[in-house]
Amino acid sequence: MEILEEKNTIIQLPYGKERQVEIEIQKENLHFIVEKGTVSTSNGCQKIIQTSIRNPVGRPPIRSMVKSNDKIVIIGDDITRPTPQDIIIPIVLDELNSVGVPDKNVHVIVGLGTHRDMTKTEFRLKYGSVEDRVEITNHDYTDNIV
Repeated sequence: MEILEEKNTIIQLPYGKERQVEIEIQKENLHFIVEKGTVSTSNGCQKIIQTSIRNPVGRPPIRSMVKSNDKIVIIGDDITRPTPQDIIIPIVLDELNSVGVPDKNVHVIVGLGTHRDMTKTEFRLKYGSVEDRVEITNHDYTDNIV
């Protein structure tokens, strides 16, 4: 019996949080597969983010760019991206507070692109307690007001 080498590889890809899709790739087009890992969001991560915000590369720090009466808009990403906004934005808010900018002067707008609006539950999942401090709204890309 002759064993034929398979010409295609089937790969399972996550699609959303609970589904997977299968794709078939010809072996000659597949060079390697990288598995998604996890990144620790320990207190060390928070310290790194805080240090980076206070000492950005090629830009002045936030504290030298804002005044206590400034109105601030923070653009965040939506639930389809893995950015830990629940960790990053509180650090940014604390930095703004340290120079006198109150939370009431800050607004987070979620840059959805053409994705659907995030729900209140998704705001909580993505942004954590940020919504207890500042207003968070979905951006409407169809709003052409300039």
